[in-house]
Amino acid sequence: MRYLYALFFITTICFSVQAQRNFKPGYIVSLSGDTTKGLVDYRKWNQNPQEIAFELAGITKQYSYLNIKGFGIDQLEYYQLYNGPISKAAVNLGALSSGIDSSFTTETVFLKRIFKGKNIALYSYTDKIKTRFFISEKNGLPVELKRYVYLDKKRSGKVTEDNVFRQQLLELAVKYQPDNSKLADLIQKVIYRAPEVESVVWAIDGASGQHKKPTSSRGGVTLFAGLSANYFKTTGVGGDDFLADSGPSQSILPGVNLGMDMYFNKSEGKLIYRTEVSLSANNVHLANATSPVANNTGYVKEYNLSFNQFTVTLTPQLVYNVFNKTNIKAYLSGGVQINLTSYNNFDSHLKESLNNSIINDNHRTDPNLTTIYPGAIFKAGCVLNNVVELYAGYSTRAYLSNYNENGQSFNIDSYRVGVNYRFGK
Repeated sequence: MRYLYALFFITTICFSVQAQRNFKPGYIVSLSGDTTKGLVDYRKWNQNPQEIAFELAGITKQYSYLNIKGFGIDQLEYYQLYNGPISKAAVNLGALSSGIDSSFTTETVFLKRIFKGKNIALYSYTDKIKTRFFISEKNGLPVELKRYVYLDKKRSGKVTEDNVFRQQLLELAVKYQPDNSKLADLIQKVIYRAPEVESVVWAIDGASGQHKKPTSSRGGVTLFAGLSANYFKTTGVGGDDFLADSGPSQSILPGVNLGMDMYFNKSEGKLIYRTEVSLSANNVHLANATSPVANNTGYVKEYNLSFNQFTVTLTPQLVYNVFNKTNIKAYLSGGVQINLTSYNNFDSHLKESLNNSIINDNHRTDPNLTTIYPGAIFKAGCVLNNVVELYAGYSTRAYLSNYNENGQSFNIDSYRVGVNYRFGK
């Protein structure tokens, strides 16, 4: 187990500096309009970023609105510089104003482009106050789609919404889709949320949108299958001394596994929920012999126990990529295990001899061992080119409870190294 602890420690130290980096192919647009391709440190931004890290030829620099007017992550997101009014009124219940708060401030920020079509484009901007949507026509400047939430002074503080954005969308619908009578009804019901607003904007612009955030940028699923080498160390413990004093049984046998990774944010690729099913085998042989001599009488007691164990293990776990480059990732993971095991060829053999004569020869073939037991696993590994995964893991000690009246049982420590092949992108 100490070797696995060392592996975890070394992996964590080596990649701790890079733990928050997630460079993806992308580009920046200079203030003069020139585009430079490189790698952008892509995060799960809950608020629009004020600056980014950009890597070119192995050199990483920080960029903000002071030196770029836009940046993008290939096939994922694009952010465009904006300088203009931004509403400041709160929308959270505990911070609502009494009456409409139409205050605004003029700021320079990056707007996230949600959609760009032949006539109009839709953007979003989120800060600690709220999320706002902006819309622009062709090459015009973005204009905020306004929505006010406030406490009505005349109705005892009733929460009221003034959805000005619907009128703004209606004006665009009349301009670009004058023959679409159903569109007006749709706009009158739309709520101020990204999927709904985006759907309406698509309808207003027409069917030929040129840019849309891919649906795969958030969740995603990857399947994998692999082989492993499993090391088991089995020791006997319990009510008599014969197995407890015997040396441990050790075996190294192959195993197979398959599973599924579900990404919380596939484009970011940091945190993964993994479900894995594995099949492993363990061959156990324990032996002990004593030869006490009393009154010149030779007495020998020999004990041998063996069995084969076959286990199917279900392992839900969380995987975190501490190092996350495009072509190489390093991860740590941990999860619980549910083990379903069966036993074959069980043989418990106790033989007692006195002066070379057998006085007792007892066989048992009924294992009466635990068939379902819990556990936990910890792993460290790496993924190469998003296809080949190499890992090492340790499963916490398992206890196979009493098989006889003396309270005899077994402890199993297990380690594994393996390789997985990942299917899909």
